[in-house]
Amino acid sequence: MKYELREPEVKYVTDKGKTSEVILAIRDYKRLLQAMEDLRDIRSADARRSAPSISYATYRKKRIARIKASR
Repeated sequence: MKYELREPEVKYVTDKGKTSEVILAIRDYKRLLQAMEDLRDIRSADARRSAPSISYATYRKKRIARIKASR
């Protein structure tokens, strides 16, 4: 996904002189959510990179066993 590098349109809501909330345009909010999801995926991939690898056949056997056990 290609991100635009621009400042988001932000409006601040204050309560008794203190900022209490932020209002974002929907497109900026959606981009923020997408960026958070991308970062979560990257962190997950990094964590799994150090895990020992297994063959697909072994993975498949374990996956099928978990599915059968959950029924």
